[in-house]
Amino acid sequence: MIELANLAENVTISNNVLRRSGGAGQCIRSQPHSGIGANGLSIRGNTCINNTDGAAIMVGGGKDVSVTGNRILASGGPASMGTYLFPIGGHFDGVLVEGNLYRGTAHSSVRMGATGGFGFTGALIMGNVSRESGPMRCENPLLNPVGGIVVGTNNWAVPSACVVP
Repeated sequence: MIELANLAENVTISNNVLRRSGGAGQCIRSQPHSGIGANGLSIRGNTCINNTDGAAIMVGGGKDVSVTGNRILASGGPASMGTYLFPIGGHFDGVLVEGNLYRGTAHSSVRMGATGGFGFTGALIMGNVSRESGPMRCENPLLNPVGGIVVGTNNWAVPSACVVP
């Protein structure tokens, strides 16, 4: 597992093959403990084989974060997710989730978890493919300003459960 914590800035995680098994967990996780998310984080070109009932890629808060060109192969457990993004301490600003392949992520391929009074600004989700996976989910859509999440063309295995204002 690759984990980033406090004050991660201008970090690229690329071209790794990660296998996770055992208790629920992530292949890649960025979650600050101080309330300041990653700035300039790029997660690209990785393969994650996640045989746990958790999120393959989880990013808590940040600014200018991209998750692109990754291949996520999950166990199909009921809580398994591909990419899980959520704000911490303020709006999650500048998010790109593009060109990822999700297989076996039963709960959701992409989960946008607006919470704690904060949502997303400047988020674009496009060009992703899911198979044998759950829908894209957007929680608490009223926390996102109009246009905060833009969903482009994706090839989801099931219809998106994401309602954006």
